[in-house]
Amino acid sequence: FEGPAQVMSVDAEGAVILDRPLFYPAGGGQPGDTGELVFEGRAIRVADARKSGGGVSGGGVALILAEGETPPAPGAQVLQRLDEDRRRAHMRMHTALHLRSVGSPLPVAGGRIGAEKGRLDFDMPESPGDKAELEAQLNALVEADHPVTDEWITDAELEANPGLVKTMAVKPPMGQGRVR
Repeated sequence: FEGPAQVMSVDAEGAVILDRPLFYPAGGGQPGDTGELVFEGRAIRVADARKSGGGVSGGGVALILAEGETPPAPGAQVLQRLDEDRRRAHMRMHTALHLRSVGSPLPVAGGRIGAEKGRLDFDMPESPGDKAELEAQLNALVEADHPVTDEWITDAELEANPGLVKTMAVKPPMGQGRVR
């Protein structure tokens, strides 16, 4: 979970914009990545990643530095290093919430992912009757050890099949010609 990048700009608040960010920005109920930028023999702490204004080369990710950190100058070459344990915990929680949604035919109205816990909000008139049964379904999916894969489709394919998205409030990012 590391890779090189070049600093494209630093905004008025000190957020760093890179040309090839590895950091995932907060959004859709998922927290932004944390980690560090290594340059000129030192490391500075990245406290958060947020979506930045449109049109930024690098996907619109602003890296928010920890208090007291001095950003590298535009043009600087840096090594991005993500907090791997935190990212893996978010990935595992994200996958678990996808598994939970498989057990419900209801649309997802919202959710929140964290390293320690997460939640999904379903669009339903009343709470489910048998929570133990829901837990047993989820545990059976986990125990089946299904492979986790990703797949890319075109924006047009997603628009033609909106049932692929169960989340009512947040759609996958589109506009790049393909969607994961």
